[in-house]
Amino acid sequence: MELSIKGKKKCGEFKTMCALFSSIVDELEIQVRENELFIQAMDTGHICLFELSLKNEWFETFTTIKKNESFCVKMSYLSKIMNCLSDSDTIIIRNSKKDKLNFELRGNGIVKCFELSLMDFDCDALEIPNVEHELDMEISTEQLQNLINELSNFGEVVNLKATEENFSMTTKYNKFETTMQVDIDIEDFDNYSIMEDTEVTADFALFHMQKMVSFSKLSKNVNIHFSSNLPIHFEYTLENNSSINLWLSPRMEED
Repeated sequence: MELSIKGKKKCGEFKTMCALFSSIVDELEIQVRENELFIQAMDTGHICLFELSLKNEWFETFTTIKKNESFCVKMSYLSKIMNCLSDSDTIIIRNSKKDKLNFELRGNGIVKCFELSLMDFDCDALEIPNVEHELDMEISTEQLQNLINELSNFGEVVNLKATEENFSMTTKYNKFETTMQVDIDIEDFDNYSIMEDTEVTADFALFHMQKMVSFSKLSKNVNIHFSSNLPIHFEYTLENNSSINLWLSPRMEED
């Protein structure tokens, strides 16, 4: 197996993906399939789930021998490798030894070589059911990220509430008893589709929500699929029919 990523833009995007995913999980399985690199992983608290699909067209070269190869890695180690990217404009990933994954970072006449030891752990794939959500909306990733970061200063939890006329986010559980509420005119969304005569509401931990909306460097807009009492689904579209999908479970009130 040998994959290569060419150009500072895509190399930087791959580095960003590694950094963001390492903030959610430390161990994951990279699957190199016949026509894509695929990752599915869940955090240890079983609150956040994400999937990455990078189609073979996303890469400069995509060469596989087997139809499906799996590589279990520690993200903390992989992120350290990607932090050495610097001015490199080419990343080469190959599997020349059974228990190793090799990385080459090339640029400006300098080649940095790394040999990452593979881990041995179980990664059970989850079947994610198709759900017809009560609300589907599209908004600027940067705008949403800025708002969530501001809300995190005024509470540990955010309540999302959507109606046919309005979408609001309100903080909860702030020890200083100061709350923040954001109301967004539905005309400001690129898309806003809600079931008729429906109010959709749920609470989410802002610590995790910040991670869900940290992809502004990778995608201009985010599609959000939201229903009361179900995980909220964030969908980011990348180049070459590739994508990042994340799900965050709602916070349930304790009895």
